[in-house]
Amino acid sequence: MYQFELWEIYKYKNGTIGLTKHEADSDVRIDSTSPGSSESVMKSVSKEVKVYDEEYHLTKNKNRPPEIEELYYKIKERILDLGDDIEIKYLAQTVQFKLEKSFVDLIIYNSGVIAIINMKKGELDDPRSETKDLSEKGHWGNGDYKYKFTPGEELEYGIYLIKQAYEKKS
Repeated sequence: MYQFELWEIYKYKNGTIGLTKHEADSDVRIDSTSPGSSESVMKSVSKEVKVYDEEYHLTKNKNRPPEIEELYYKIKERILDLGDDIEIKYLAQTVQFKLEKSFVDLIIYNSGVIAIINMKKGELDDPRSETKDLSEKGHWGNGDYKYKFTPGEELEYGIYLIKQAYEKKS
């Protein structure tokens, strides 16, 4: 039987170090978590775990028109063309594009793809005034600007807005 200890170490501003030992309060043996066990804790937990990935976002609504998926892929490709250093992170509600920090979050709806542009109110150059101000509203994603891409419309203006956030974060 294997045993291990878990310690948490704190370092305070004055240089003092604190230690906290975490005690196990479970009586579950490690061998009951193995996948072959009929009473596997891992089996029951893994049924509850949700994996957020691109497929999750594209298939979570069964009635989504196929042109929305095509639109998402076009936007994704254009965002990735902005630079080689872009990372994609799939969260519960958004697809996040980031460098060290997020510069845009995409939310896929049946009517289009929403871009939440991670710039503070007053920082984005939006000469057409096509974004919505989210600075005083709760919303998914990071940033104060919302822009909606819809099928059949040109992508250039939305990508122009996203590029500003990318350049600010790079």
